[in-house]
Amino acid sequence: CRIEVIPTGVDLSFYRRESQPGRLEALRRQWGIPEDKTVLLYLGRMAKEKNLERLIDQIAAAGRRDVTLLLVGDGPDREEVLDYAREKGLDVVFTGMVPHGEVADYYRLGDLFVTASTSETQGLTYFEALAAGVPVLCRRDPCVDGVVEDGINGWQYDSGEDFGRCLSSFCGDKVLRERMRAAARESSEKFSAEAFGAAAERLYASVQEAAMPAAAGER
Repeated sequence: CRIEVIPTGVDLSFYRRESQPGRLEALRRQWGIPEDKTVLLYLGRMAKEKNLERLIDQIAAAGRRDVTLLLVGDGPDREEVLDYAREKGLDVVFTGMVPHGEVADYYRLGDLFVTASTSETQGLTYFEALAAGVPVLCRRDPCVDGVVEDGINGWQYDSGEDFGRCLSSFCGDKVLRERMRAAARESSEKFSAEAFGAAAERLYASVQEAAMPAAAGER
């Protein structure tokens, strides 16, 4: 039978609104993040299915000393994940849960959204990061095809080596970073609440239209 996929819509305005002047600088000071560090952001649940230890392995293997891993959220594997990151020698900052009204600021505190999750069903954090102008580096997954576009608004990686290559490209090219930030914001348009509503309306209309001839024939 006919199947249509319509991504869940996100209130883009919440993630796009500008932070208060000096807010991001204040957050960096609050969490002790040096100005010269590239912030790799993970925001979400800290649990087995998010594959955070694999993410930590990949960051450690990349061998970059110019990055900070910022973990925002909480979950049953919190202590295990934090201990593992420290064992690997990563510069890691853990904020715990933050108030919903501040989530957009924490997205913008990140330079690159990183994840090794293999359990995404909708990938809403990907949409939110893109809306905030944060490119996404995620594990390749058919469910995010058309969301994260390689070399445009981020990358989908296939291996640890691929992850390291993408990370090095991002950290080492300021022009690429700015281009990706702009592309991230632009690409998020198709995941807006308005786009969701319009797509759902078109689907209902097409189903109704397809049913009309059959109904007329029955009469």
